Amino acid sequence: MTKHDPAKKRASRRKGATEERALVRFLQQRGFAAEKISRTGYRGPDLSIPLLGIDRAVEVKARGNGFATLYRWLANADLLIVRSNRREPLVILPLWLGAEIAAVAEGLARKDIKSVLGHASINDRELSNA
Repeated sequence: MTKHDPAKKRASRRKGATEERALVRFLQQRGFAAEKISRTGYRGPDLSIPLLGIDRAVEVKARGNGFATLYRWLANADLLIVRSNRREPLVILPLWLGAEIAAVAEGLARKDIKSVLGHASINDRELSNA
């Protein structure tokens, strides 16, 4: 049985919590009532975002380079749809586009999120400043 390094676990939890807080700030700045609901020892979703009258459960995953294939597939497209056998298809899209679609669906004052950021992609710098 492999022993797990407690320092690595703490660093991983800290990285996840930092990412969750940045996403909440990003969404709140765009008019969404997003909130971080995960806590230490909590099993369940990381964020809650009310959309279309329903509190949506959001799971946040951040990896150093763990999603490279997804990013490569999405490089020349607006949306990526992936599906495993006998599973429901998943839609993957850049955060700015998802926020813009949700804002229109919610009837929020429409901001051109893409132009607010100055470009189409959101990287670590934009999220940390969100």
